[in-house]
Amino acid sequence: MRFSIKRVYRRHPKISIVIVLLIMVLILHNFIIQSPRTNFMEVASWELQGKSLPGNSTFSYIKTDGIETYLLSAIVRPKMSQNIQIILNSLDFTKGRGAFLCCLISDKSLIAVPASFHDIHRHFITMPIITQTFYPAPFDATQYLCGVPETDLKNPVTKATLTLSGSCSHKKEDYLSVVYPKRVSNGLAICAKVVCGSKLNIPKLIEWFEMQKLLDVDKIVVFDYKCSSSVQKVFQYYITEGILEVVPFSLPGNPERGYDSKNRVYPQFYHDEEITLMDCHERLSGYQYILVSTVDDILLPRRHFTIKELLKSLTESHPKSGGFYFQVQSHVEEWEKESRVTGSYFQQYLKSTKPTSQFPTYIFIHNRSHSPKQHSFKNVSPYQEHHVEPSLATVHHYGKCPREWKECVPDEIADKTVIKYKEVVLKNTQTVLNKLSIRS
Repeated sequence: MRFSIKRVYRRHPKISIVIVLLIMVLILHNFIIQSPRTNFMEVASWELQGKSLPGNSTFSYIKTDGIETYLLSAIVRPKMSQNIQIILNSLDFTKGRGAFLCCLISDKSLIAVPASFHDIHRHFITMPIITQTFYPAPFDATQYLCGVPETDLKNPVTKATLTLSGSCSHKKEDYLSVVYPKRVSNGLAICAKVVCGSKLNIPKLIEWFEMQKLLDVDKIVVFDYKCSSSVQKVFQYYITEGILEVVPFSLPGNPERGYDSKNRVYPQFYHDEEITLMDCHERLSGYQYILVSTVDDILLPRRHFTIKELLKSLTESHPKSGGFYFQVQSHVEEWEKESRVTGSYFQQYLKSTKPTSQFPTYIFIHNRSHSPKQHSFKNVSPYQEHHVEPSLATVHHYGKCPREWKECVPDEIADKTVIKYKEVVLKNTQTVLNKLSIRS
C-alpha cells in the first residue's frame, strides 16, 4: 500500500496537523541555527572599564548581556583557513538559536561580528530535537563560533563575549580571556573533567598525579568545583610543575543543583557534564592524543611501561584509527585489600572485576574526531574507531561499590599490572607529601 498524505489527513486530520507543525518547527530550527552571517564592524579606541576577572584564562561562568546564557570559556581553534575562529562554550538558554553578537577585543579595538551556531549537546540520541523538546534542560551545553578574517586583525584577540542586546559592553567583567592552546608535538593530555567536594583523599590524589607522570602524560585539565583549600594546595603544586591546568567551575542559573549523585538535577546534569568535554576538545587541541577520564581512573598498559609507548604501537598497527576504546576494570574499596602497602592507595586494591566494555573509556586523536561525548567520540571520515584488547591495556577504576550493582560481589580477579610502578611511585608520592607537609 502506498503512503498518501491525503489518505492520512482524511482519516486523522488532527494527527496530520501535528505532523505538519513538527516538520515546520524542525525546518525553522535548522534555518535559524544554520543561516550564514557575514557582517563585520570594528571600533578603534574601545576602553574596558572596571576590574578584570581573576584567573589566568577563565573564571567560572559569565552571564551574557540580554539573556540568561552563561559562558565558560573562549578558545581559539587550530588554524584551518584564513579566518581566526574562536569557540565560546556555553550553557545556553536559547538552545542554540540565539542571534548572538560576538564582541572581541584586539589591543584597544573592538571587533563585533555575528556569532555562528557550532554544536549542541543532545541528551537523547533517538529523534533528539523532538524528544529533547518534551524533556528539556534549562540550559543546553552549546558552542558558538566567532570568525574573523586574519587580514582584519592588527593584534591578537585577547577578550571575548557574546551579547543579545545589540551593543557590546565596556565592562571588563563581562569578557572572558581568550585561550590560545599550546602546540605539543606527539603530546598526550588527560581531560579529568570535574573534581569536586571536600572529601577527596589527598594522598590518593597526589599518587594519581605521580602515576600519570610515570605514564608520560604531558598535560592534565581538571575543573574545580568547590574543592577544599587542601586540594587546591595540591593543584597549585602541579600547576607550578607545568603538568596541570585548573579551570574554575560552577553550576549557574536555576534550578539550584550539585554535582555529586545526591543533588544532581536531570536532564541538566548531562549538559553540566558535557560542557567540560566541549571545553577540553578545544583547550587541548594542541595535543595529539586526549584521554577522557577521572581522577579515580588509571589507564595501565600491560606490555608497555608508558601510555605513549602503547599509543605509538597502536597507531602504527591501526594508522586509520581516529581513537581507541579501552575496557574498564573496577577496584572496589569494600573488598578486602590484596596487599598492605604503606603510603599507597592504588598498590593495595589489586582485586578487580573482569574487564568490561559496558562503559568504555577512550583516547581520541584530536584532528581525527569531533567533540566527544561522555562514553564515546565520533570520527572524522575516513578514520575509524578501534577497540583495544584487554591483553594490551585496560582502564582501572578505583572507588566505592557502584550504587547500580545489586550486590557488591561480581566475578573478581587479582590484577597486578600496577605493581611494576610501585617502587618509583611510592618514592615520588612521599616526596610530594613531605614538600606539602601532608601526612599519608
